[in-house]
Amino acid sequence: MSEENLDAARRAALDGVERAERKARRFLIAAAFAEAVLFIAIVLVIDINSSTHWLIFLCACLVYGPIAFGMVALRAYMDLSTKRVLSALQFGPGGS
Repeated sequence: MSEENLDAARRAALDGVERAERKARRFLIAAAFAEAVLFIAIVLVIDINSSTHWLIFLCACLVYGPIAFGMVALRAYMDLSTKRVLSALQFGPGGS
């Protein structure tokens, strides 16, 4: 494979990675924004004096808390995967 073809393939792969990363970042930001808005809405609506409301609120936090942490972990995993792909494209087979 000629050097020009290899550079074109690398450029196409990098462009694809960047597009996917931008798309994933937009979706994660939108999901985090939606969660924040809903959390604020719940805090504004909750009756502080009702133990039932507090119980439901705490149960919701127990359910959605791990989902929020999972979103953060997914983002970190995506960054790591992107760095691995970029490293592989930069150095080629063999690593260094």
